Amino acid sequence: MVLLTSEVVTNVVLHAGPHRPTDEVVLCVGLTEDRVRVEVTDQHPGIPRIGAAVGSDGLSGRGVLLMDVLASAWGVVPNGRGKVVWFEVQA
Repeated sequence: MVLLTSEVVTNVVLHAGPHRPTDEVVLCVGLTEDRVRVEVTDQHPGIPRIGAAVGSDGLSGRGVLLMDVLASAWGVVPNGRGKVVWFEVQA
C-alpha cells in the first residue's frame, strides 16, 4: 500500500500539478473490514493510463502499471475540477 500511495502521489506531482498557487492535492485513506482505499484528488483533467517504461533502467512509466498489478481494484473519476485516482488493496 505504501508503494502504491507513493506512486499515485508522485504521478500528481510530476504530471498533474499542483502548478498554480490555488491548486490542491488531497489524499484520503479509508479502511473497512477487508479493504484499504486510497484516493488522490487533483485539479488536472488528464487521465492516467498504463504506459510503458523507457528502457529497463528508466525512472518513469511504471506507476499505473504497478497499481494495475498490485491493487485489488483501481480507477479514475473525473470530478468537474480535475479527477480522483483511487485504488483498493486487501486489508
